Amino acid sequence: MTLRVIVADDAALSRDRLVRLLRTDPEVEVVAECIDGNTALAAIREHAPDAAFLDVRMPGLDGIGVIGALAGQALPVFVLVTAHTAYAAEAFELDATDYLLKPVSPIRLRTALARVRERLTTRPAGKLDQVLALLKDLGRKPAPPTIDRLPVHSEDRTFFLRAESIDWIQAAGNYLQVHVGTLTHTVRGTMTRLETSLDPARFVRISRSAIVNIDRIQEIQPWFQGAHVVILRDRTRLTTSRRYRRSLRQLLGK
Repeated sequence: MTLRVIVADDAALSRDRLVRLLRTDPEVEVVAECIDGNTALAAIREHAPDAAFLDVRMPGLDGIGVIGALAGQALPVFVLVTAHTAYAAEAFELDATDYLLKPVSPIRLRTALARVRERLTTRPAGKLDQVLALLKDLGRKPAPPTIDRLPVHSEDRTFFLRAESIDWIQAAGNYLQVHVGTLTHTVRGTMTRLETSLDPARFVRISRSAIVNIDRIQEIQPWFQGAHVVILRDRTRLTTSRRYRRSLRQLLGK
């Protein structure tokens, strides 16, 4: 059975990765790639896919809003995708759909596709109402807070850096050096605190002293003793540590 699927995610890197993984399955056809909920809604109505992989958090109409907007219509199987584990526990209680955490691993995606195929042949109509009820409950829960802007204080002013503009962040004692292009800004804080405030779909910590914007990574090369060298687009070379090997493996899809 060839599955016809759409993918909706406003983060280009995450969307491209998921599409690439889906296309490694010869029995999956990606019929649409959507940058937000509104385009996803239109694609579902146009293509009538078997399954829709929706990011939970998107600007404007999010994944939950897409499903709500389709209430009463023929629905595909929905697989929710997000970087935030806060939603996952309750979503996994329903076998009518699945839930993937970013960055999506190939093994976990294969499991999700198997569940999608099973659900297409076995799901009772009543389950759809349960899915919608669950998603409404999830939508009322506050998402883990992440920052869109980082305040930088100087002697006579405070300005704000957009999180998406940051290339990488380096620990420097009780301070952090925030690298943006050719500029470096110094802010007070700790790596641990800042790590929990940044969007995990955009940033990954690769060592005790470095957090990297995933979109700035050009390539990753193996080093020695299980470590890797992360090369950014501006050719900055950063070394990973064994403690954060799991984060890197997820990024590599291993």
